[in-house]
Amino acid sequence: MASSHEYKYLNPDIFSLRRHKMEIRILGTGCPRCNEVEKRTMNALAELSMAADVQKVKDINEIAKYSAFGTPGLVINGKVKSSGRIPSLEEIKTWIQQEK
Repeated sequence: MASSHEYKYLNPDIFSLRRHKMEIRILGTGCPRCNEVEKRTMNALAELSMAADVQKVKDINEIAKYSAFGTPGLVINGKVKSSGRIPSLEEIKTWIQQEK
């Protein structure tokens, strides 16, 4: 049987991450511009030392549900942050920090 003492050395942020997991969606069909948004998003997360559930949404019908007016698109926690352009790394980092 595990005791509660086994958890005393774990970083408490591990538990808050599970409760407040950030969701990021990259909207696009897989073109080089969409891939660049994904790359910058992953770099932003790495620079911020943050984890997130990052998924690519390639299905046109699913993309349309976000009301994004163009691809590539970037959605963080259900909010469209960018659409139809490639945001800078600094923009993405700012958006991620605002949503944490």
